Amino acid sequence: MIQAQAAAARAARVLSRPTLSAGGSVAVVDAARCTGCLTCVRICPFGVPKMRIDLTGVGEITGAAYIEASICQGCGSCAAECPARAIQLMHYTDVQMTAKVGALLQLPVLQGMGT
Repeated sequence: MIQAQAAAARAARVLSRPTLSAGGSVAVVDAARCTGCLTCVRICPFGVPKMRIDLTGVGEITGAAYIEASICQGCGSCAAECPARAIQLMHYTDVQMTAKVGALLQLPVLQGMGT
């Protein structure tokens, strides 16, 4: 009985907030680079990426991938597998990772890597 009351109290605390914040490591799709190949939809273990027909992909194709940040788990599977490199994991973008590796190896930062 006490455990049930504690669980209810935790749920009430979460539900009483006007907004919920998502974690910082979430995937974001650049619809302009998306080819609509469905790789992200197939590879995501959580089923988060969806195709939206109201978005326009590369070459003016109708439909592009969309990732809802509030349900993304931040695993990065979609970003790793995207052949068009249209998906970036926030705080782990290509530019940031290149800079980190360059700093680790004490190399100059490569210009023009990623967007």
